[in-house]
Amino acid sequence: MANKFLNEFREALKEARILKLMVLVLVGLVLLEFFLVGKLVTNQKIVIVPEGLKKKVYIEGDNASVDYVQAFTYAIVSNYYNYTPENVEKNYKYLLSYFEPSLYSSVSSKFLGLARKYKDNNASSFASINKILVYPDKNQVVVDASVRTFIGDVKASVFRSTLTLGYKIDSYSFVITSFNEEIHDNIPVEENENNSSSSNNQGNGG
Repeated sequence: MANKFLNEFREALKEARILKLMVLVLVGLVLLEFFLVGKLVTNQKIVIVPEGLKKKVYIEGDNASVDYVQAFTYAIVSNYYNYTPENVEKNYKYLLSYFEPSLYSSVSSKFLGLARKYKDNNASSFASINKILVYPDKNQVVVDASVRTFIGDVKASVFRSTLTLGYKIDSYSFVITSFNEEIHDNIPVEENENNSSSSNNQGNGG
């Protein structure tokens, strides 16, 4: 009787060890599957064709093709430079949607304040984007633009602007980490027109 009980006990222990081993193997396989799926998602290459772009661009992990960065930069800065009193608030909210969340509160007050000012003063702006240079090693984009501003129907100024944007790729999205503008050759239209009139008068006098 005792021997029979011991034999059954040994068999039970043996089965328990086998079951434990099977459970460990299954757990290992599940963990391996999670690891492989996570690695696949991280290394996945997403191909996107932004509106107005004829070529394919991609994001892979936290890296993006230069064409991708240029395309989204163009869309963002076009909304920054080109506005009327009717759409300036909408354009600037679009711009703000690309900022890093930690910067949103500080930059939103600035840009929405400018939007209200432009709307109240019936101001408009139109720009030509001259070039967009991408520096992937610095995660930086430099934009050169020629800008004309108006108050109502009257041209107010003409200037060249250089925007320097810091960026990162987060969850396959373009995110602005810094935004700095430098104004060059800001010439009020009155001064420009006076210079032109003076030149014309001198020419006629000759």
